Amino acid sequence: MEAEDSQEKVRIFTLGFILLSLVNICSFMAWQIIFTGLPIYLASLEASSVEVGLVSSLAMFGSIICRPFTGVLVDTYGRKGFLYAGYIVMALCSFCYAIFPIVGVIFATRFIHGLAWGFSSTAINTVSVDIFPRKRFSEAAGYYALTGSLALALGPAIAVWMAEGGHEQLMVVLAGVLTTAGILIAVVMFSRAYKEPPLKKDKTLREAMVPSNMFEKTAVFPSLIHGLLSMGYICMNTFGAIMGAERGIENMAALFITYAIANVAMRPILGHIADSKGFFGLGVMSCISCALSLVILAYASTLWMIILAGIFTGLGMGTAMSVFYTMAVAIAPPDRRGAATSTHLFFFNGGMAVGPFIGGFLVDAFGYGGMYLTIAGLSVLTCIVFVLYGKERIDMYHTKQQG
Repeated sequence: MEAEDSQEKVRIFTLGFILLSLVNICSFMAWQIIFTGLPIYLASLEASSVEVGLVSSLAMFGSIICRPFTGVLVDTYGRKGFLYAGYIVMALCSFCYAIFPIVGVIFATRFIHGLAWGFSSTAINTVSVDIFPRKRFSEAAGYYALTGSLALALGPAIAVWMAEGGHEQLMVVLAGVLTTAGILIAVVMFSRAYKEPPLKKDKTLREAMVPSNMFEKTAVFPSLIHGLLSMGYICMNTFGAIMGAERGIENMAALFITYAIANVAMRPILGHIADSKGFFGLGVMSCISCALSLVILAYASTLWMIILAGIFTGLGMGTAMSVFYTMAVAIAPPDRRGAATSTHLFFFNGGMAVGPFIGGFLVDAFGYGGMYLTIAGLSVLTCIVFVLYGKERIDMYHTKQQG
């Protein structure tokens, strides 16, 4: 009986895990449709390169502003309410893009959209930390991330196809419908397959809202590394389709599809390796792969080069999620999981906010090739910082996760 109980504890594919995955694929696909499609939409409205980059940054800045508070709130008041509220506002924002196709209105709505994403993504990621078995955390996160990879493949591809066909308004409506579907599945998950852990109520909210509680100390370093690498990915996502059109490369949706295929093919394997062997070697490989993908994009002139860039991006960012996300959140105690999650997302979204903003200026100054080479150099520097942090200290994260 004890052996059966032990095996039950390390199961990954529970009902809660399956429903959580469905919620994630609906909401994240909607987010990716907007993230990729809205810059193209704005370009059709004759927005400048800086404005195109800024609209992506606005969403990330919105999410970053609330990150330090969301972890404390989720730990104090629970996950459910913030997930529902965030998704409802996200759905309304998506519909608003279709109703008001005006650059100024889109900018304001995008910022609100980012705030809502900040609350809902913190909540759902904290739920995932509650559900994943700790000793198989990277592996479970790898399987769960397959839903994100599917969303990353389909969302941007759908956005590009619909925008190129002149269906921008239908595109954003679809995102709203998908977010609504995620809300309905979440209702089933919370009612049938998820029991919330004890909440942190030993302090008042005012006492809890101090920097030492808002940020989980052990999560800062891996979250910072992940955030720096995310700058390259988001510049690929924001400017990739526009760059392809300028260079006369057709079928740029292949960039996102190959990214997702590489991610899907490797993520469970990478998660298993991370759980069994540790994080140091995989972390170095992640940084190098991200840098290579950006160098290839800088010189891309054919579809095959785009596909190769997508493969290296998928390998680099897939490995980053198995390594740096696990390091950031897996060792946090139950009453600090919200803080660890928000710390990770604060830095990760920080990179995604700064990336397109800086990228837009770099494109204007040096063109797309110069922009991608500059960001690739940053990935190399990130690798150096990770190595200098020391293998022994990085191995301690793995020891605590498995202990």
